Amino acid sequence: MIKIKHYFDETKFKWLWAKYVKAGNIEKHCTACLIGPYSKKFSGSTNKNLLSQPEFVMDEFPEGSYEAIYFCGVLKKGYLNKNPLKNNYPHNVHFAIRPVDGANDTWDFENWHVEIENGKLDRIPATYELSEKFFHSPYNSHYYTCRIFRWMVGHFYPKELVDVLGELPETVESPNGTSLSMREKVNELINVGYRLAECTILDQELDALKTGRFNRRLFIDSFFSNYSLSCGYPLSECFWLDYFNDETNNTPYSIETLDNFLKIGMNEYLDMISPYQER
Repeated sequence: MIKIKHYFDETKFKWLWAKYVKAGNIEKHCTACLIGPYSKKFSGSTNKNLLSQPEFVMDEFPEGSYEAIYFCGVLKKGYLNKNPLKNNYPHNVHFAIRPVDGANDTWDFENWHVEIENGKLDRIPATYELSEKFFHSPYNSHYYTCRIFRWMVGHFYPKELVDVLGELPETVESPNGTSLSMREKVNELINVGYRLAECTILDQELDALKTGRFNRRLFIDSFFSNYSLSCGYPLSECFWLDYFNDETNNTPYSIETLDNFLKIGMNEYLDMISPYQER
């Protein structure tokens, strides 16, 4: 049985819950996409003594009757508050544990820490890993920005995920003969794009987000255009050159392809601070 040691303070959460998940419903999002019973032990509504019970076994249902336990906590601070930015969204708790006898794992996020016995964390896919169909009707931003939904898709419908590498190879040889991991490079570019958006967005643009006047595509395209104009070369070129150390920029991949990975990261950040704004 899965055993957890935690430090959650249930008074900080609007909702704090766990669900023993046996199946997924791809037509729903949030808790409705997880089929299975709720835990009464890990619950801010049924167990007001969570903080004084830092360790317990998740034994409310027999092993084999579920595939994973999903844990979620929605913070009170920043919840809705008539603010479409959803200030609590980036700080909400999300993790899923698969039962694995004898395995151990840990989960750390902001001020929270969980130690796991007889289980392993199950990865929550990023938004950009979802199939294109989830970005069109009948799906909308309530689906693709929902971490519960993304985990459910990744766990029960893995064929609905896409690999952002596409046709790119797993590795590429640099001019000096070094083998480079394309997956690591792509992940780096996505992370850089996330940080660029975080550092670039201005107060007036945040205000525009609140009032629905923000144009996401214009924000991203303007950033890249202004960078190229001021520096004389595309943004992603400098990151690629750092890897190849080659002044001729001898790369078989177009700057447009590399820029797209940076733009993925920028969209990930914008989804985080304003999850329900359509792309």
